Amino acid sequence: MEVAPGDEAEAVGESQLDVIEAFTPVPTCDMTVADARRAVGLAPSDGSMINTLGVALYRAGEFAEAVSLFQRVSSESEFYVQAKFFEGITHVQMRRAQPAIGAFRALRDAATTPESKRALRYSFTGPHALSRSSSNA
Repeated sequence: MEVAPGDEAEAVGESQLDVIEAFTPVPTCDMTVADARRAVGLAPSDGSMINTLGVALYRAGEFAEAVSLFQRVSSESEFYVQAKFFEGITHVQMRRAQPAIGAFRALRDAATTPESKRALRYSFTGPHALSRSSSNA
């Protein structure tokens, strides 16, 4: 489905937007952006560190930079499935339906092994989960 620029929110639909509300950014996070930046500086290709920084930036409302980090995670990384999940949710927050759909399709295509499916479940429940319940607020 093609979506005209500016119509992304309508394409996603109000009911889906209500469901996504649980993934809105929170004012605090487990690791500060500065700490996460230092970690990525020490291990610039580490998928875990890149995801951690991406989530910290997401929580800080820095969506564009978060997306660029999630996109940096190699498809060969054990953290690729989580990165695609986080990338998709971040695009939804930015009201960008087509990129979100692309990220979720890549996620679907990548989550084929038991390990990748566990990683996806961990995205919903682990310490990097994006819901408000994961914050220390």
